[in-house]
Amino acid sequence: MFGLGSEGCVTANEAQASALARCSSVPYMAEQVPAVCDVLDAIERRNWTRLQRLLHPDIHWTTAVEEHLHGADEVVARLSNDPPPAPPSYHEVRDGLVSRWIDCPG
Repeated sequence: MFGLGSEGCVTANEAQASALARCSSVPYMAEQVPAVCDVLDAIERRNWTRLQRLLHPDIHWTTAVEEHLHGADEVVARLSNDPPPAPPSYHEVRDGLVSRWIDCPG
């Protein structure tokens, strides 16, 4: 799982250093990267049906302006009216679905 870097977002070097420091969690972290790419791709393509399938039903999504969205329906409704977000500063995957997402502040 990625934490917050010095500017609120994790850099590739920080993520790599963190992964190397916690070798036992490297496979888990690698598993999460495709999930983030899939979510961002669905959002950019405005494919809300696919996005809904990629999100855990109990997802907790925090927007860049610190709004807290709960549940896939609320997340999809908000994102369908907003520009696509940047990659998250933090995320979690549960049961193969994104269950936590924190946008980079900005």
